[in-house]
Amino acid sequence: MSALAEMMKNPQMKEMMRSQQKMAIDGMYGSLNKYLNLSTNEMDALKELLLQRQMAMMDAGMSLMGGSEADRKQAVEDAKTLKTDYDKKIQDLLGAQDYPAFQDYEKSAPDRMSVQMFKGSLPADATLTDQQEENLIAAMAEERKALPSTSALNTQNNTPIHRSLRKRASRRP
Repeated sequence: MSALAEMMKNPQMKEMMRSQQKMAIDGMYGSLNKYLNLSTNEMDALKELLLQRQMAMMDAGMSLMGGSEADRKQAVEDAKTLKTDYDKKIQDLLGAQDYPAFQDYEKSAPDRMSVQMFKGSLPADATLTDQQEENLIAAMAEERKALPSTSALNTQNNTPIHRSLRKRASRRP
């Protein structure tokens, strides 16, 4: 893992990862403007903040791959602080009335990705309307909430910290 972390320090690799993350953010948050009605400049600023947050979180994640247990604990705390700082920047950009809609949208991200992959697998003559897509996303989110918190499919507790804790717990006799 430390070799991977070292490789990620390479500026060319970092730029490639940035390009991939930008495409992922464009795809993931492309329909967000239906709910927020942001100007093009505001949407671009939001996507840039999301990209910066993702890259910072990726860097923080790389810190978890090496060092002592104390270093890893510190990296987890640093990641929490980074996320909080970026969430505050996003809230400042969107304002108090649009930020909750953004949070709801972000919570449904795994379901939105699943629906996008499903849509991509449909034949050309079988498409989903926007309303069908939203209904499917809402149904998936509702069902996910009904899952036990220990379920691997419950992404409400599927942060890197939760995954690490579950992984450690599953190794215990």
